[in-house]
Amino acid sequence: MKLVQDHPGYNWRTDDPARLHISGTGHLAEAPTALKCFVMHDSLNRGERVEVEYASLEFLATAVFGEGRLSPGGGNTRWTGDSYKHAIYRYSQPLSSRGSIVIIEKHGGGTQGYHIATLTAAEMWVGLAHSLPSESLWNICHDLCRMYHNARYVERQTIYTQFLQGRLKKRRRRHKVYVQVLAEPKGDETGASETQLLEKVEQVP
Repeated sequence: MKLVQDHPGYNWRTDDPARLHISGTGHLAEAPTALKCFVMHDSLNRGERVEVEYASLEFLATAVFGEGRLSPGGGNTRWTGDSYKHAIYRYSQPLSSRGSIVIIEKHGGGTQGYHIATLTAAEMWVGLAHSLPSESLWNICHDLCRMYHNARYVERQTIYTQFLQGRLKKRRRRHKVYVQVLAEPKGDETGASETQLLEKVEQVP
């Protein structure tokens, strides 16, 4: 896959049926070479994000909302999710013959990539891309992306709460720094901990 620019100053877009514009690229004289993607399969060993080369992406399918859909409550009211657009690609990973999947999502907040490299990812998503209509693929992609971000939100809130409770401690072992999470207070300590938490929140400007 390659990127093209329709006019100077316009965001670069994918040169395929999806025609997804890559946010924040209009100022570039040359097309960007890689997209930062969330790692969806093994963040422990691979990190939170990985850079995926556009040239190594093979277009599989678009995933668009389609026509307005009747609201679940009945009546003639219709809703649309057309502000979210997705495209599915097979990614030829370096040093891997199995391949993986990249989903590119475009919405009002920007452009985001999701990299899926499970043992069955390529087989499953190629099958879905070839057998399901674009609207059904939109359902799957949209739900997957929203669930991923919801999980990230919950984890962030958990860490914020632990920090405000003073339960995150910096430790060093074998010349490596890590964070230890102390146990949640029990019994009478809970009230004191909540009071300290409120005091710390009130001190935040």
